[in-house]
Amino acid sequence: MDPVSKLRVVATALLTSTIVFALGGCAPRPAASAAAANHYYDLLGNTLERLEPVYARLQGFYGTSMPARITVRYTDSDRSMFDPDTSSVAIAVEHLTRAAPSGESTIAHESSHLALHALTQGASVLERFRFIDEGVAYILAARATDEGEPFRAKALAKAAAAHQERTIDFARVQAWDSYGARQVHAENPNAYAVGASFVFFLLDEGDEKQFHEFLVGLGRSTDLEAALRETYGMSQQEAEARWQGYLGRSKVAPGALELPPSLVRTIPKQDELGVSLALRELVAEFDRPMDTGRMCIRTRCDDGVCYENARWDSPTRLVVAVTPALLPTHRYELSLGGEDCRLRSATLVEVPPIPWTFETGP
Repeated sequence: MDPVSKLRVVATALLTSTIVFALGGCAPRPAASAAAANHYYDLLGNTLERLEPVYARLQGFYGTSMPARITVRYTDSDRSMFDPDTSSVAIAVEHLTRAAPSGESTIAHESSHLALHALTQGASVLERFRFIDEGVAYILAARATDEGEPFRAKALAKAAAAHQERTIDFARVQAWDSYGARQVHAENPNAYAVGASFVFFLLDEGDEKQFHEFLVGLGRSTDLEAALRETYGMSQQEAEARWQGYLGRSKVAPGALELPPSLVRTIPKQDELGVSLALRELVAEFDRPMDTGRMCIRTRCDDGVCYENARWDSPTRLVVAVTPALLPTHRYELSLGGEDCRLRSATLVEVPPIPWTFETGP
C-alpha cells in the first residue's frame, strides 16, 4: 500500500475468465446510453453496474472530486493499488471473497485514494499525510459496504489498544514509511485503525462538512498546523493532546494486547514435497478458538485449491476441500490471510499473513 507502488507501479492486470464472467461477459457492451449513469469499467470496457452503490456512497462524501470514470483491473499481485494518472484501481485477486466477489470493499478503499488525491491536489500521498489518507479510505470502504457503526467501534478499539501499548503521536504516524506502510504492516496491523481514529476525532470535533474543508485546506497549504488552525482553530500540539485524550477515553478491544494466534499444524506440512494426489482436504489448525465468521485465504483457484471451498469445521480448524484433485508435480503457494483481510482469534486478535507452500508428487 506504499505510495510509490500505488501511484506509479500498477501491476500487470489479470482478468481471468472467471472474473470476466462474473462481471458481465467477454466483449464490451454498448456504453452510449449508460455513459452518464455508470462510473466503473473493466479492462474490456464493460460497465460494472454492481459497483455503482459503492460509487454513490463515496460520491456522497467526495462530490465532484470523484473521478467520472474508474477502470477496475484485477491482478495476481499480493497488493491492491491505485493510479490517478490513469484513473484506475488494481485489485488483488486474493481480496475477492464469496461475500464480495468483485472486491467491493477494496475497490471502495482504492477509489477513496483516487478521490482524496484529487481533493487535496496530490497532498494526500505525501508521507506526512498518509495516515490521514489511509484512515479516510479505511472508513469510507466500511461505509460503502454498510459496516457503519460496528466498524467505528472496532476501529476505535484497535486504535485505543495501540495507544495503550505505546503512546500515539503525530511524530510516529507522520513517519508512515516506518509506521504503517505495507512493508511494516504485518508488524503493525492496527496502523490503519490509528489513522481512522484521527479522522473520527476530527469528525467528532465538528462535522463532515468541516472535515471536508480541512482536507481542502491540507491540499492548499500542505501543512497540518495551518489546516488545523484554519478549520478547527487549534494548533497541531493542541490537536495531538485532544486526540490522545480521545483515544484514552475509547474502549480497548477485548484481547487487543494478547499475542496473535499461532498455527500449530498444517496438512500438508509447510514446504512438504511429494504430497499425495489422493489428498482431498488441506487443513490448518490454530492454538486457540478463531473468528469463524471470517474467511481470509489466498489461492489461485485454477489448480484444485480455491478459497471458495474453504470452511471452518471447528473453532480451531480451517479446512479447504480439494476440487477436483491436486495437480501432479505442482508447487502450491497459498497464504492464510492477506494484506486487507486477516484471520483473527475469537477475541479479535489478528494473525499476520502466513505463507503456506507444498509440492505434489508425480
